[in-house]
Amino acid sequence: KALAKRPKSVIVSMEEDLHWLGAAQRIVNHATENQDLEFMAMMLGEDTVFEEFLDSLKENHEVPQFDTVILDHDERLFLSHLQIILQRGFLRPGGVVMIDNVERKARALKGYLEFVDT
Repeated sequence: KALAKRPKSVIVSMEEDLHWLGAAQRIVNHATENQDLEFMAMMLGEDTVFEEFLDSLKENHEVPQFDTVILDHDERLFLSHLQIILQRGFLRPGGVVMIDNVERKARALKGYLEFVDT
């Protein structure tokens, strides 16, 4: 319902696995049925340079900032990806960052958790 109040919203899903990208497409389509938004399902390969990916979003798809970022990929990349998002101004003021499985991944996320706790 939150998106209903924000017409023309864009949801970007980045996956390196085509199966998971298809699953994201089905879930978002179901959850946002009859809402005025765009869903961008994009492949993000292991060799993709994250900065270039963000530049492409801005330049080619007119996505200048994120309201919400959900990190659910390789937890070793959470900190560097968040820092890149922040350095490039992709998280709008008041934006929200969420990560999946914090308790289970707490040891691997130590650096990330220390960074966001500052």
